[in-house]
Amino acid sequence: MDFDVDELLDAPLKQITNNNSVDNYNKENKINEENHNPFPSKDDSRMTESISESVKDDLSEISKRENKDERRDRRSKKDIVQEIEVAEIIPGIESDAGLGKGKEIDQGIEEGDLALKKKDVAGLETDVSRRESRSPSPVMSAVDRDKRTVRSLLKIQKVFVMQVAQKMRSPDLYEFFGKVGKVRSARLVYDKISKRSKGVGYIEFYDEQSVPKAVGMTGQKLGGIPVIVQPSEAEKNRIVDEASFNDERVTVFSRLHVSNIHPSLREADIRKVFEQMGYIEDVSLIKDFEGVSKGVAFIQYKRPDDAKKALQTLHNFDLLGRQVRIVIKVKRLKFELMNKMLESRESTSLFTVQPTTSTCILLTNMYDPEEETEENWDVEIGNDVKDECLNYGLVKHVHVTKSVNGEVYMMFDTSSSASKALKSLNNRFFAGRKISVTYIPEPAGRHDLWNSVFAGFMTGGILAYKSGPKAMLMGGAGFAAFSTAIDYYMNRETSILQREATEERAENARLNSFVGAIAVGDLVKSTLGPKGMDKILQSMSGQGDIQVTNDGATILKSIHLDNPAAKVLVNISKVQDDEVGDGTTSVCVLASELLRGAEDLINRKIHPQTIIEGFRLATGVAREALEARATDNGSKVLSQDKDYFAKLAVEAVLRLKGSTDLEHIQIIKKVGGRLVDSYLDEGFILNKKIGVNQPKRIENAKILIANTPMDTDKIKIFGARVKVEATGKLAELEKAEKEKMKNKVEKIKKHEINCFVNRQLIYNYPEQLFADSGIAAIEHADFDGIERLALVTGGEIVSTFDHPELVKLGHCKLIEEVLIGEEKMIKFSGVAAGEACTIVLRGSTQQLLDEAERSLHDALCVLSQTVKEPKTVLGGGSAEMLMAKAIDDVARVTPGKKAIAMESFSHALRQLPTIIADNAGYDSSELIAKLKAAHNEGKYSFGLDMYNGDVADMIQLGVTESLKLKRQVLLSASEAAEMILRVDDIIRCAPRKRDQGCH
Repeated sequence: MDFDVDELLDAPLKQITNNNSVDNYNKENKINEENHNPFPSKDDSRMTESISESVKDDLSEISKRENKDERRDRRSKKDIVQEIEVAEIIPGIESDAGLGKGKEIDQGIEEGDLALKKKDVAGLETDVSRRESRSPSPVMSAVDRDKRTVRSLLKIQKVFVMQVAQKMRSPDLYEFFGKVGKVRSARLVYDKISKRSKGVGYIEFYDEQSVPKAVGMTGQKLGGIPVIVQPSEAEKNRIVDEASFNDERVTVFSRLHVSNIHPSLREADIRKVFEQMGYIEDVSLIKDFEGVSKGVAFIQYKRPDDAKKALQTLHNFDLLGRQVRIVIKVKRLKFELMNKMLESRESTSLFTVQPTTSTCILLTNMYDPEEETEENWDVEIGNDVKDECLNYGLVKHVHVTKSVNGEVYMMFDTSSSASKALKSLNNRFFAGRKISVTYIPEPAGRHDLWNSVFAGFMTGGILAYKSGPKAMLMGGAGFAAFSTAIDYYMNRETSILQREATEERAENARLNSFVGAIAVGDLVKSTLGPKGMDKILQSMSGQGDIQVTNDGATILKSIHLDNPAAKVLVNISKVQDDEVGDGTTSVCVLASELLRGAEDLINRKIHPQTIIEGFRLATGVAREALEARATDNGSKVLSQDKDYFAKLAVEAVLRLKGSTDLEHIQIIKKVGGRLVDSYLDEGFILNKKIGVNQPKRIENAKILIANTPMDTDKIKIFGARVKVEATGKLAELEKAEKEKMKNKVEKIKKHEINCFVNRQLIYNYPEQLFADSGIAAIEHADFDGIERLALVTGGEIVSTFDHPELVKLGHCKLIEEVLIGEEKMIKFSGVAAGEACTIVLRGSTQQLLDEAERSLHDALCVLSQTVKEPKTVLGGGSAEMLMAKAIDDVARVTPGKKAIAMESFSHALRQLPTIIADNAGYDSSELIAKLKAAHNEGKYSFGLDMYNGDVADMIQLGVTESLKLKRQVLLSASEAAEMILRVDDIIRCAPRKRDQGCH
């Protein structure tokens, strides 16, 4: 609705102006009456001028002494006070009004003031007489110097910023916070060991007015993550320190928190309304990251009286149809002596002796129930605390008491875990609040349990009787903690497992499963897409082998995991690799995103079975929505030569003549040259040499493929020794061994072959016998090589040679030695399996060749599946967006909470193109928004063009993926998520113990 804000503000401004003039008139008359001075303020100055110079000097000296007396008095009080923060919502009501306890404290303060003032006056007289006797300034004590240093430090205007993205650096903070004021310095906090940013930092400004503006930037995104900005502790102390000089009892306030503001009002409009009460230094309107007003503003007056007047006049004032609400944050000072008296009374209780160690701890000041407005806020706080405490050990129980002290009860499995948590969490900040952690007694059994409950009742009663409301709250908190212990121990079941076996149940088991599975997805998701990143895998063996890869299956095979849910995702990755050969990263990332969404639904009290039903419906809808499929085989390593390698892969697959058996395709890697020097060779190439004095070319070859030792009769027992009576016996042993070898060679020759290929060594003597017979002998061929050789030549691998008639020989038209690069190899041409071929890969490094082999293998797998099942879908995230839109359409007409689970499934599908865009370095939010809009308009062929950073038609770009691949990713990820969602118990069996001694 369009309207003129200035015109609408005219009436309220007139009303405020009239009220303001009447209030000023009444206030001025009241002041004149109280001072019994009928003259105007100008007469005061005339009267002052008539005072003699001597009287002026006396008055000046008295004023100096009184001011010094007051400052010394304030410093004495400030040393024994502590500040607490209270919110004064109803205007015109003093915070301590009507409290008997407050009156007692005031009386104690006045008595203490009198004693302090007398002592200070005496000290002042001594100090003045001493000062008159000498001209130099007095020597400052250590305490005074410390106070002076602290006061100089309090001039620093700093804010504390949290949730800073890992990729952000100090210049980014300069630019971000430079919008609200001139930045003096920006500093990020880094971990000492890992040197990575902790996500927090400090911003220092040149002026004080920039601090509230910076705090108002809370919620705005920096690097894609909403930041949290709070005044630093130095800034808070500066405000308190300045205020303490204006009032001895209550710090003066001049800042208002105004809420329920009409969203159409701007900062200038708000200033126009509130400046009727007095001079305004700053107005900060809180906005979200899109720049829309949140209806909340902070107003800083120069004079505290103006702020108080604005509170009394404008609270609940009707402004554009809304009653604005005003809140003042008051800093109230209480004497530490009174708190110590209360603490001393509490410490005398029979039931408040704290244990030195325990499995139970109590966290206080974790929250303020009055500030928590969201539903199930206690559950969210409990989950956050539990996530943090899992770093120190297994958490058995968590209970948020909802008490005014912000207490959370925690129980660990061991006292050492509780001790670690106490040492790490005590005096730390949680959501801007400084928390404290203490041990509490643990009930060791049913008998001790009821004693503890009785102690909780008695503690609350005694403290309530002796110490008033504060101690009563402590007793209530103790009872809440012990009531949690009742709930835990009454529902405890007897363990039937072995002594060293462990068990995690219900929420702990589910949380452990979610964390492990999501961690696996986060590990490999940076490798997703055509511009994904690579990972270096270093072996811990003696050689320290290194692999550089972005293949998900290779990464997950190389790491050792302990989390059972993480192992589930590794297994589905292996199944995906075996079934299709590609999509191993996609299936892990999709499964982890599904579980991430399921975790949020469970926190919203949606049952896992409901989530599973919704996921099943979404899987069926997505499967039906797949219409066309193709893959971007462009590996990150092969991206520059993708056309050339695509041609190699297509030619190799077409030679299979519809078969999906990739064993007929041999891949050989040779360091040297460039990737474009790779080529496809018809036939089979074995990475071996023909022996010395062997024929280098054999036509119409008959090949015997064996896996047999040629030195069967040699002594192979480690450490064995042969004793002979004379040296002639050694010659006899050697002659006998040669005779055995010659007999085996004779048996092999009976097969009427001209080529013998052995998996093991042949040795010099048998090799010479083969050469004399015109048989080419090839030794020590790798197992994968002879397996594939037997397949393509139609032969069998044998180990014995007693029955030549039963052996199936391999055949080929030609065997010759060829030179590839600088190495000699053996080529088998015209093999029985005509579809067999060899792809020779060339590259500058071994790591580059290894990655090229993995990428080519994925391409061959997808192409072979496509030849078998020619249906394809569009790539570039088009298929995922298509499935997500179909799920959303069905979810709108699905009743119940299953629709929420379906929406979570569609969100997980959209995460795949989002991650692809992020990995390519583009703005994923903008690209996904464009892609979603295109699909909503019916442009289902649109996807992400990662080489131009835009949305484009995948049909024109020719980006397709195999239907079988995408369907397998969808089904495997959904099944894995469903399997983990059903988990409510994790049992780790006790390790098997070895028998002591030999039997």
